[in-house]
Amino acid sequence: AADMLFTLEPDKSGTHVLLANIYASAGMWEKAANVRKVMKNSNVKKEPAISWIEVKDKIHTFIVGDRNHSRSDEIYAKLDELNELLSKAGYSPIIETDIHNVEQSEKEKLLYHHSEKLAVAFGLIATPPGAPIR
Repeated sequence: AADMLFTLEPDKSGTHVLLANIYASAGMWEKAANVRKVMKNSNVKKEPAISWIEVKDKIHTFIVGDRNHSRSDEIYAKLDELNELLSKAGYSPIIETDIHNVEQSEKEKLLYHHSEKLAVAFGLIATPPGAPIR
């Protein structure tokens, strides 16, 4: 099935990333590395995920580690607050299977500053308490 997808869409990073993540989740590290190698050799780049949120009829977009928003300092302060609460509750991201070819400390930073988390943190600081976040 994977071979058929690669034949149909050889330049699409999503197929490669999905297969590599499936292999990694199954502990098949060599196969995951081979898929990443094929991506590199084929010059297939993973596109960064974009998360967005609508606040007061305006769309705000975020990518991992994004600091371009005008309220970036507030967003990261809220995110740090939330991450501290999560850590105290026993949460820690599953680093082994989420990100590859990145140092351990950088992996944690990327997972804690994921685009979806940035969007939610912005929603929490930009909307009244109890308001739905969309």
